[in-house]
Amino acid sequence: MDPAEFSTESKESSVKEKHIIVETVKNTEDSEQEEKLIAKIENEIVIEKGKTLTLPDSPSRKRKAPNDESSTFKIPKTEDPANNVEVDMKLASSESPNSNFYVAQCMAHNIHLLPENTNKETKLKILEFIKSEDEVDCSMNLVPLSSNRPDYMLTSGVRQILKNLVSAVENSKSKNTRGRKSKIQSNLTPINEKSECKIIKRKNEKTPLLLLTVPMFLDPLTTSGTEIVKKASEWLTTGRNNVYNDKKFAFQKNTKSAVRSNFFQKKGFEPLAKQKPKQSAQRAQVEVFQVEPGFDLTNLETLVTSSPICIIRGLGQAVYMDFSLFDLQNVAGLDGEQVIDVRRQRSQHSTKNIKLAHTSKGSLEAAERKWNDEERIVEKRTLAEYAVNYDMMEKIGWKCVEHAAYKNNFENQAGFVQEAVDAYMKYQLPLSPTAVNGELYDRTYPLTSFATNVDLKEEQKFQPLIQELDKLPNFLKTKGGLNEYIKESIGGVNEVQMYFKQPGSRTTCHIENQAIGSLNLNLGPGKCIWYAVASEHSAKFEQLLMKKNLWPYDSVLWPNEEELLNWGIPVMKFIQETDDTVYVGTGTYHWVQSIGFTGNVSWNIAESTFDQFAMAALVHDHNTEQSYDSVLPIIPMAWEMAKKRAFLGTEMYPLIKSILARSLAKSTFELDKAKSAGAKISNIEDASVELSHVERCQGKKCKRDVLFNTVVIKQNSRNKTEKLCVDCCHNMKGSTVIMRHTINELVTIYNEY
Repeated sequence: MDPAEFSTESKESSVKEKHIIVETVKNTEDSEQEEKLIAKIENEIVIEKGKTLTLPDSPSRKRKAPNDESSTFKIPKTEDPANNVEVDMKLASSESPNSNFYVAQCMAHNIHLLPENTNKETKLKILEFIKSEDEVDCSMNLVPLSSNRPDYMLTSGVRQILKNLVSAVENSKSKNTRGRKSKIQSNLTPINEKSECKIIKRKNEKTPLLLLTVPMFLDPLTTSGTEIVKKASEWLTTGRNNVYNDKKFAFQKNTKSAVRSNFFQKKGFEPLAKQKPKQSAQRAQVEVFQVEPGFDLTNLETLVTSSPICIIRGLGQAVYMDFSLFDLQNVAGLDGEQVIDVRRQRSQHSTKNIKLAHTSKGSLEAAERKWNDEERIVEKRTLAEYAVNYDMMEKIGWKCVEHAAYKNNFENQAGFVQEAVDAYMKYQLPLSPTAVNGELYDRTYPLTSFATNVDLKEEQKFQPLIQELDKLPNFLKTKGGLNEYIKESIGGVNEVQMYFKQPGSRTTCHIENQAIGSLNLNLGPGKCIWYAVASEHSAKFEQLLMKKNLWPYDSVLWPNEEELLNWGIPVMKFIQETDDTVYVGTGTYHWVQSIGFTGNVSWNIAESTFDQFAMAALVHDHNTEQSYDSVLPIIPMAWEMAKKRAFLGTEMYPLIKSILARSLAKSTFELDKAKSAGAKISNIEDASVELSHVERCQGKKCKRDVLFNTVVIKQNSRNKTEKLCVDCCHNMKGSTVIMRHTINELVTIYNEY
């Protein structure tokens, strides 16, 4: 089974190209019944059949036989000594469920190449072997585009929770702020920002944290910017935040101590029951919207964006995309020297979660149901290097199919799997000496290689690919919606990224950056299995994590579906086929595993809706509680919206106004502290250091990250310039503090919005 011995001729089979799901097969000696069973299996297995996606007026994208000489990268004809790893096959073949799974997945990917003259009994055994590692219990529902069903965020109650958080106004304990309101006037007395701040009581204290979903003491819709600044200035003398209530907030320290976090329950989401419910939850169905060329966009956007997660089937073909441009070999040919992260993972069934270090047979069963897996191997590779190995592993899968069919070689299944594992072990991407956690791998099973976050942001190199993606509807594009107000380039958010997967590659459980939506288009030829939990169950999900002593962001999570259902949390499980576009809605938890070899393209979609921006604000506060960086620059985005007078008279307006009021107060806290500490205040026009549209604090233990208006410029011990927030700069005396906007400028923007 040495790949160097592969024939140079393509051996594509005439097997009908169908996507199939396997049912139970019973042994039979009757040849006619046997043929019927084989035909039934071939029409029902969930495996990739090398489907040809023919697109009008564009080149067809057909997966060629792995030995095709037109491939950009050639498989080495001689053995590479670097790949020769002596292995102890203690857990090979039937003793290791991982071995069976990986071999079955690789064979399934190439089953369409099974020779026509394969013995019927052998063919049946091969298909049964593949079926034994198949994905089951998926639940999908085809919904007509004319459907008129209610919005998920409305029916689930999540929208009302968010509205309650945004509109919460309570009385301050301060006598001067009790229930006070006033009309906004344009001729208010300007604030004297040049006045010396003689009070130095707070110079060593941290300013109040910027929190976006705690109650306010002032109504932002009726309070002027000047009054907000006046109330915020009281912090310097009293130590009290009289603008919004940050007193009940507490960081959740990520230590070895027990996890104690009920953030979402405190925000109004339904908590987990104290005891397991007597009746388990049912799997939730995932909506599928089938589109054809010339489809009507009128209702599609409404249906898609009002779902927790859904599938748009056939979108690429409907808009005439050429998927061949996104093949790994083509992408690597455009930018082969791009350095990418490659995750090395233990390939296993999606219902299992066995860690890298678990090797003894007795420990496997106990490990399967664990949710966390801190043992990740991550290494740096060039895209070209990864592409060569990817092609190699595909070839071995083809060789397995050919070898299994030859002279009844599948009679000894255990021996066959052992031989296949030997080949995969020998030719897998050699583990880099500098790989993170590489020592955890004991070389008793093959590792899958997952190429993540392949950037397509260099427009000149990737122009043909970007042009193809521009064919998508406007509401699915990278630059649409709220992304318009992001003034920086963020990979995977407003810039396209690709992912190339070998069988069993996992994207662990997460919500998108600040719970905004996302798009994931499967370019094939393989498939992916998805799991998802809707945002209405956030409190239940969080509390179940707490029971397991797991952190929502710092733990590597692969939840157990059965356990979630037993605790009353509905799980959505579905297969993503080639040309299936998965739309992940606001705040939906999801985790994904590849079935076969496949490529995906993805980015975030921030809808211009109250639900989206309010959930982003909520998760901003959750990130703060967990000391986790917020990727989305919400504060600069809100001020950009105000400058453009966007969303006036909509549900978004009170939310934006609330964020602006808090940000204005925060800018006042920071300016007062900087002046009291003896810093030199400089406007951005007079600054000697250039600032980007969005700056992030470079303090190692910073609790905020994005710097909106106040940036401290400091020289570190290595004489390098650092940009810090006022709370990360321990001695600001003599330091330069750059203000992007004067307080008066912010007050004007606030009042005029």
